[in-house]
Amino acid sequence: MNSFDITPFLPEVLMLILACLVLMIDLYSNDREKQLCYVTTQIGLVAILVYLLGQVNIEPVVAYGGTFVKDSLSQLLKIGIIIISGVSLVYARVFIRGRRFLRGEYYSLTVFAVLGMMVMVSANHMLSLYLGLELLSLTLYAMIAMERDNKLGVEAAIKYFVTGAIASGFLLYGISLLYGVTGHLQLDSMAKALAVEGDFSLVAKFAVVFVVAGLAFKLGLVPFHMWLPDVYQGAPVSVTALIASAPKIAGFGFAIRLLVDGLEPLAIDWQQLLLVAGIVSIALGNLVAIAQDNFKRLLAYSGIAHMGYFILGFYAGDNGGYAASMFYVLAYALMALAAFGLIVFMSRSGYEYETLDDMRGLGRKNPWYALMITFVMVSMAGLPPFIGFWPKLEIFRSLVASGYWQLAVYAIVFSVVGLYYYLRVIKVVYFDAPEQEFSFLPSRSIRFAITFNCISLLLLGLIPDSIYRYCLMALS
Repeated sequence: MNSFDITPFLPEVLMLILACLVLMIDLYSNDREKQLCYVTTQIGLVAILVYLLGQVNIEPVVAYGGTFVKDSLSQLLKIGIIIISGVSLVYARVFIRGRRFLRGEYYSLTVFAVLGMMVMVSANHMLSLYLGLELLSLTLYAMIAMERDNKLGVEAAIKYFVTGAIASGFLLYGISLLYGVTGHLQLDSMAKALAVEGDFSLVAKFAVVFVVAGLAFKLGLVPFHMWLPDVYQGAPVSVTALIASAPKIAGFGFAIRLLVDGLEPLAIDWQQLLLVAGIVSIALGNLVAIAQDNFKRLLAYSGIAHMGYFILGFYAGDNGGYAASMFYVLAYALMALAAFGLIVFMSRSGYEYETLDDMRGLGRKNPWYALMITFVMVSMAGLPPFIGFWPKLEIFRSLVASGYWQLAVYAIVFSVVGLYYYLRVIKVVYFDAPEQEFSFLPSRSIRFAITFNCISLLLLGLIPDSIYRYCLMALS
């Protein structure tokens, strides 16, 4: 391929142009609400999405000196990232309207975050992976601290920045060791070098520990999870909706590129590390979530447990397990977006419905949105026929098919434990007496987006193959 052919990288180039265009519009616009910035961002995301939809069934292409790969997996993950990010902006536009936000910068930073995620899922080189990861992380640091009157947000941003820097150090140290062992940074070349046992095999295994530690932090796996509840609680809820959803999809792409494409010969080593992280994450996430009265922290510990289930697909060690993990992370991103979108919808200027007590009696005051919360909680609990049931079933099935039925039983037991705190939310919404009047955001766009987001959890659960077959195709 001609090295100057921009076609494989076209979606990323368009995303960069879109980010710069939004910045320029913000600079010259006198509109305090920055409506033109928002509209431009959404039109740009839709245009790039339409282009990607026509590029799903393609032959893999490695371009630009082996640093970038364009294949069905990357295209599908980019589609998921853009859809989730676009819906999160619908929630964010209404949320930031009555608050002290730099609105134009919010939209441009979101686009830069999407660009970082797109680079991550198409990377075929260690430096490309790290570039995409840091572009995503730096934008999130800024977005968490964007609400000027929110002291918790500034504290959360500092915590995330410090712990994120440590995790990046782990990752870079692991990458440097792998480069020293193999002499390569390109993932396929690194895999070939590692396949040849040599004197440096012990060093390579040592490097895997640091690489997995960096990955575990980004996914929120135990023991690198402590930033997650504080950031989820302290960040503006519209930012939390983004953090909890789209970056998880990018994290899956990062894991596939790094572990499966680059470190496949060391699979027995990183699988053991992921197994321990997954088992402990499932237990700690579900048990600690039971004690939470803050809804955002409950969702944070729930997310830790979900990432534990998700990572078990990698332990299964075959394409079926990887496809199940991909299915799981796409479904979880949709569920997390709906959960935090509901918090956005129920919030108003100067007040957020953060605690479970704030939701007492919602079913009596507004049955429809109480039903939407029920949809989200039941789907997160993994009950049929909602979409949350099917990927969890596929994870369990892939574990049993690989001979790890004891691990599947362990995961099922803690799924039952997790039912308690999800059903507790439903109990508070329907059976407790209301303590206040509920005042929701009047925007029609967010009402439609919330309803569409929550009902899709049921509709996609009725036709789960609509997503899963694409996951199998991408990883076959």
